[in-house]
Amino acid sequence: MTYSVPYSFVPGTKAKAEEVNANFIDVLSKIDDANTRIDDSNDRIDSANSDIEDVNTKISELGNQYLDIDLSNISETGQKLFDAKANTSNLDGSWTIKQVTIADKTITKDVTHSFSLSSYLPDSTNKYEIIVSLSATSDDKSSSCFFLYLKTDYLTTNMPICRALKGAGAAFAAGICTLLTSKSRKIYVYNTVSANDTTEYVLKLHAYRKVK
Repeated sequence: MTYSVPYSFVPGTKAKAEEVNANFIDVLSKIDDANTRIDDSNDRIDSANSDIEDVNTKISELGNQYLDIDLSNISETGQKLFDAKANTSNLDGSWTIKQVTIADKTITKDVTHSFSLSSYLPDSTNKYEIIVSLSATSDDKSSSCFFLYLKTDYLTTNMPICRALKGAGAAFAAGICTLLTSKSRKIYVYNTVSANDTTEYVLKLHAYRKVK
């Protein structure tokens, strides 16, 4: 924007004192106006900086509030949970398909068979969730009966999977379940009832995934 004073002078003519003074007064007034606008802008900048400092202070206070939480009383199990969530390598993994037959055997009453999963699972330092199926049959038509259970080194309670009682023909039963296995990676088949010595079963692994 171009600025001009109220009076202009021509060379060779006399300048009137009141006109010269009016020009100076006008210039000083414009300078004062400019200084006022600069001061206002500086005040707004100071106010904005103050607001930013307040926000930063509040952020720091919130950060300190959560960073200063005392975790010393958390149990060992709770600490392991924090560690697992902090390390994504320990989070639950996706399912891996693994269609293999672990065992194809005959079992009698009150007998437990134990099998290692080491050759099927990739890492002995982790726990794995496995999907397994168990099918069993007995060809003794007169007194066919069996009751098969599964358990692992982690899930030590027997889980009933296959049960067949006396019938007119050969007895057959099958079941599928999800189990958790630990570092020793063992799985067990147990038969509580058998009217004969010809109960045959097939144990298969269908999939696994790392859970810790």
